[in-house]
Amino acid sequence: MAIAGPELLISIDASSIVLEPPPDAHNTVFSQHGERLFAATQEEPEVRVFGESGRLLTIGRWTPDAVDPEIPAFGSIVADALGHLWVEDRLIEPTGFRRWLIFDQRLALLGAQALPEQFTPFDVGSDYALGRWTREDGAEEVRMYGIARD
Repeated sequence: MAIAGPELLISIDASSIVLEPPPDAHNTVFSQHGERLFAATQEEPEVRVFGESGRLLTIGRWTPDAVDPEIPAFGSIVADALGHLWVEDRLIEPTGFRRWLIFDQRLALLGAQALPEQFTPFDVGSDYALGRWTREDGAEEVRMYGIARD
């Protein structure tokens, strides 16, 4: 598997050079749980799982609700405390929530969880999601939400 680097937009003016990801850039995303490394390039709705030795253990694929090759197939990925993988759907619901798909350790779909659009989880435990909330003015803060599992 070739791992692509980040897409960057370079802006140059008389006094500075700025490197930043363009809107809807395709990037490589990673998450880890125990001895398992989850890796994905956002080009396809697909996640690969590697073991401690670097050996490919499995590939998980799913069918997204909408396909647009100009935008990433999904956003962030986060492995939770139970070894489940949370995958950020790119579609925002009319209610202002973003759907996160939840996969078990074999990458079979368990279900979905809606989280506020402005919230990006970095740590998901058995009953909470801890992450970054981005305010309308661009300022960021840490928030925690309780989650219920079946």
